[in-house]
Amino acid sequence: MAAERDLYKKELDELKAAAQTVVDMVDPPEEGAELTKTLLERLQGVSQGIIKYLLDTTHQYVSHILGLVKSYWSQANLALLGEGISLECSEEKFAGLM
Repeated sequence: MAAERDLYKKELDELKAAAQTVVDMVDPPEEGAELTKTLLERLQGVSQGIIKYLLDTTHQYVSHILGLVKSYWSQANLALLGEGISLECSEEKFAGLM
């Protein structure tokens, strides 16, 4: 029984360390700031942090690419891209537009 308990405690400690690493990567603690949330509460917010990071990064990449397009092809009308593509647009029509 004691060996099994020690094994569970070791596994729990390893899981806590891994969770702490993930949480610190997504939401690094600020120096001198007091943590008000538990590790579990911070871990539960990790998925939103990852999604926010991906959305922000994607927005930056798209903005950068559009800036490059505009710098090489100054007469390009990028306003049309802001309107998006119609949901009713078929694959064939989209391929034709491309």
